[in-house]
Amino acid sequence: MKRPAFYPSRAPIEVAAQQARPALQPPNMEVIGIIADSKVQLAMIKLPGTKDVTTLRLGSEVNGWTVVEVLADRVRLGAEQREFEVPLRSAGPKGDSQPREVTQTPIPKTSRAANNEHTIHKNNRDSR
Repeated sequence: MKRPAFYPSRAPIEVAAQQARPALQPPNMEVIGIIADSKVQLAMIKLPGTKDVTTLRLGSEVNGWTVVEVLADRVRLGAEQREFEVPLRSAGPKGDSQPREVTQTPIPKTSRAANNEHTIHKNNRDSR
């Protein structure tokens, strides 16, 4: 279409080409401390190249990642339908603190849920 219908004075609408957004890199941080109990969940992190300690809580964002869970020994971060866990730095200079991607697995049906489905189908058949 050279020009939109019903508006002879208007020019065609230019659609900007969508630029492919680069994939978000795995979180680059070191978890140096965690405070987690029934009321408070905090993680203290250090970002590379800084000496500053940043405190994160549930919902905090850092470098495009959102804190979705703070556990006693790791922090779970999520973005763009991906999740990573960053473990608490182990004691010693070279502890295993590399982030690892978490895969989501479907929760299997319990036998109780299967029994409920059977009951629902049976009830539907009896009501005919």
